[in-house]
Amino acid sequence: MEKRYIGIDLHRNRFTCCIRLENGRTYLSEWALKDLDRFVKKLRASDEVAVEITSNTRLFYDAVAPHVSRVVVVDTNQFRVISQSVKKTDPNDARLLSLYLSKGLLPEVRMKDKQHGQLASLTQTRHAGETTQCAEEQGE
Repeated sequence: MEKRYIGIDLHRNRFTCCIRLENGRTYLSEWALKDLDRFVKKLRASDEVAVEITSNTRLFYDAVAPHVSRVVVVDTNQFRVISQSVKKTDPNDARLLSLYLSKGLLPEVRMKDKQHGQLASLTQTRHAGETTQCAEEQGE
C-alpha cells in the first residue's frame, strides 16, 4: 500500500486536508470538526500527518495519533513557507504541509503530554484574565 502524507490546515470548526501520495498526486477535502471520527476511520497505520498548531490541535492530535505512524505538529510562525506565503489559502497551506512532510522538512513542535497541556492551558487562561483585569483597572 502506498504511503500517504497528509497536510491539515486546522480551524476552530473545520479543517482542510491534503493527501499526497508518494507519486506526487494530491487530493483535497474539507471536513467539519464534528466529523473528526469519520475522518479518523479513513486513516491508515502507515500515514504521516502534519497539522498546524492552533487552540484545538490537542483534540485533533489525540484523535489521530493512535491511527497513524506519525503526527507532526507545526508552528507556522517557524515555517516561513506558510507564514509568508503569497497564496495564503487553506488548500494551499494543506498542500504545502503535505509536500514538506513528504520531504522531511517540517519544523516539528513537541506536543506536551495531556496533563502538561491542561496545566499550560489553565495558566494561559489565568494570565489572560489577569491581563484583562489590569487593563480594566487602568481604565483601558
